[in-house]
Amino acid sequence: MKHAALALVRLLLPAALALACAPKPTGHATIARCVDGQVRVMEVPLDQVDSVEDYEACGDAACVPKGQACPAAPPAPPAPPTAEGFGAVRRCVDGRVRESMVPLSEVAEAREEYVACGPNTCVPRGQTCPPPVDFDAPDRRCSNDSECVGVYSLYVREGACCQTCTEIAAASEWAARADSQCAAMGDEGCPLKKCVALEPVACVAGACVVRKAASVTAPVG
Repeated sequence: MKHAALALVRLLLPAALALACAPKPTGHATIARCVDGQVRVMEVPLDQVDSVEDYEACGDAACVPKGQACPAAPPAPPAPPTAEGFGAVRRCVDGRVRESMVPLSEVAEAREEYVACGPNTCVPRGQTCPPPVDFDAPDRRCSNDSECVGVYSLYVREGACCQTCTEIAAASEWAARADSQCAAMGDEGCPLKKCVALEPVACVAGACVVRKAASVTAPVG
C-alpha cells in the first residue's frame, strides 16, 4: 500500500511542478465594469480578467451589481404643445366677445356659451341683451352727483361710432353702455378730434347736467 502511494506521488508531481512553473499570461484586456451605477470601460491585466464582476445593464450606460434590480425609469416629461395643438375659443368677457388660443385638450372646458348682442358685444347664456343705446337720447336721470358722468357726445357715421367735442352729462350706467356699444362698432373713417378737458357734472333736480350750465339752470330757493 505504501509503495502504491509513493508511485502515485511520483506520477503526479511532475505535472504539478509544470503547472506551477508555467508562465502567466501577459498583456491587457478591455472589459466593462459597473462603477457607481455607470458602465465603465477599462483595461485590466489578462490575469485579472476572470475576477471581473458581472452586472445588470439598466440602459443608457446605467447598471447595478448582478442580482440587484434596476431602478424604475422616471416618467418622461410631457411633450411641449405645438402650434397644431391649439384651438381658437371665443368667450364673453365684460360684455365683449374675446378670442384666445388654448391647447386642444382644454377647448371643451374653455368654450363658454354666450348670447351675441352685436358684432362684438355679448351677454352670458341665459341673460337678455340690453336694448341698443340711442346716442341721441342720453339717459340723464339721477338722484345724486355720483350717478352722473361727463362724456363727449357720439354719433354714427357709415356704421362706425364717432365722437364729437361737445360735452354732455349722462347717467353713468348709460354712459358705460354707450361706450361699450361704440367700441364694438369701431371708429374707422371717423375724423380725428382734439377736445378740451371735460367740465364737472352734477345732479340737479333729478337730471345730470354740466356743472357750469347747472349754475344757470339750477332752481332758485
